[in-house]
Amino acid sequence: MKFIITLIQNYISIAIVSIILIVVVFGAVLFLYEKNRAEMQLLEAVKDFIQYQNQLIQIPQGWDIEADYSCLQSKHYSMQFVKQNGLYRKIVYPYTYHDTSFCISKQVLIQWTIYHNLMLLIVTIVCVGFWVLLYYVLQMFLYSRVWKYIVHIQHVCKSADFEYTHNLGLIRLQEMLQMYHEKKHIKAMLYKEFAVVFAQLKNDIGFNLEQKKIPDTCYQEFLQIYNML
Repeated sequence: MKFIITLIQNYISIAIVSIILIVVVFGAVLFLYEKNRAEMQLLEAVKDFIQYQNQLIQIPQGWDIEADYSCLQSKHYSMQFVKQNGLYRKIVYPYTYHDTSFCISKQVLIQWTIYHNLMLLIVTIVCVGFWVLLYYVLQMFLYSRVWKYIVHIQHVCKSADFEYTHNLGLIRLQEMLQMYHEKKHIKAMLYKEFAVVFAQLKNDIGFNLEQKKIPDTCYQEFLQIYNML
């Protein structure tokens, strides 16, 4: 119960952080997917190049000769990011042609289209809808628990049956009222919903206190909750 109250008290902050985190993670997943897709295209291009390199008489279209010869130190291909009017994934492959060693490269644009933005927007809307719905679910849960305790105490007051005042109903309502008094947002929400009921409950408890209908063993418990109300 304390966890739920704390969650509602800080609900807006938690929801905003959660939504931002989910959108960022989803955007990162989309980016990694497109990056891996670009890499797969480049690897397929290298595979085709290696398969047909003995038949080539010139560098295939889409491949460029690298001016930086430091890549020759690598025995296999290497991947790089290139930023020029967009973010590209680039593969560099060391190649030997007629005893001449040099590097060739090919690059593919990492796609980011309006569809990716649309997917991010949909995820954002779904997350916002989820947190709005969850807020009302938690609110109704709290209201139901408060109603449960109120009905129990009203029953005790009207029936003059104080045999079970030691049970959790009275204690839990006291604990909740104490926490509500310490948290302004929760207190406002609670009293907006239960103001009339609390007033009636206070009158019922006050009447029993004045008429000395509450046994001494229970007097302090009811007096405490009377003051909280």
